[in-house]
Amino acid sequence: MTGYTNISLTKFSNSVTMPESRANLFDVASRIAVVTGASSGIGLALSQTLARKGTNVVLVARRAELLKKECDEITKLGGSVHSVDVDLLDRHAAMASYDRICEPFGSPDIVINAAGINLRESSDEVSWESWDRTISLNLSIPFFFSR
Repeated sequence: MTGYTNISLTKFSNSVTMPESRANLFDVASRIAVVTGASSGIGLALSQTLARKGTNVVLVARRAELLKKECDEITKLGGSVHSVDVDLLDRHAAMASYDRICEPFGSPDIVINAAGINLRESSDEVSWESWDRTISLNLSIPFFFSR
């Protein structure tokens, strides 16, 4: 295949309209984004970038004091932001947080699962508990949280 085929779709489903041009394809202004792991690292950087682009951002992380600080910083930049502190490793709390997440802006258009942990032990030293925590936060929670 030597090139790309241009296909212009105007209707993706009954309720979602696809952008008419490629220029609008990545326009996130006025969209609603939920970012997990938003108190530091990649999640924080993505949250700040989205807010600068005019996205309504919901920061989700377990460290309430860092979330408050980041909300204040994003608000100073002119962004619309809300935070929800929840430990995503607590499955029941994670799933129960949906109403708090949707409260300020509505249902999200974008979900970024940036929360995660990595195993620091060598493979022959990894415990079942450590393995389960890692798989839960890095795989299971993003799957169920994004549904």
